Amino acid sequence: MNTSSRRDFLTKAGAAVGIGAAAVPLSTLLPFGRAVAQQVAPELTDEDVAAFVESVELVAIDAYASATASGKLSAGTAQAIAAFPAHHREHASALASLAGSKAEGRPHPKFSDIVAGQLQGAPGEKAVLQILFDLENAAAATYLYALGATKGERALTTAASYLPAEAQHAVAVGQLLGKTLTDIIPAFENQDRALDPTKFPLSTTTTSTTAPEE
Repeated sequence: MNTSSRRDFLTKAGAAVGIGAAAVPLSTLLPFGRAVAQQVAPELTDEDVAAFVESVELVAIDAYASATASGKLSAGTAQAIAAFPAHHREHASALASLAGSKAEGRPHPKFSDIVAGQLQGAPGEKAVLQILFDLENAAAATYLYALGATKGERALTTAASYLPAEAQHAVAVGQLLGKTLTDIIPAFENQDRALDPTKFPLSTTTTSTTAPEE
């Protein structure tokens, strides 16, 4: 990211979100905004969105496993984040149930490749933690997107229940990085800014091929 805060991640549409050392253009990961996204892909169902968010959670599980196995984290840092994979696993399981037959049970290929590559290239603990910090911010923002993109009570309740956990993870990892609360806690969050299932769908999600250029 251009800065470390969730505030910038969620509000600066022209910025770049960095997962590790590489910068990925924010415009390629974020939706067009709720109204336009609904016009482009009105066929997305609550099950489609749940399957997509499940795939993001599975990326997080793998990321923590890779970070812990990398040998780049101190014992204290590894202990501080030890519970997070179980939280992501719980979320993924609930989302798979919500997605039903749409659930693929695998990490999102595009995001998984980005995160795995950056973790492999991370030179040390600080770089690894920055990747996890960015990933948790992305997960929190994706739940905000889900709140705007889903309609059913179960889907809305699930997104509202799990968003705070992702935000808490981001805060905890940010503190391990030595970031200030100003850097960690956003002043404003926009539910239209998140990892985008209309641009990077799972294979079971059908989207329009006529998306407007940004």
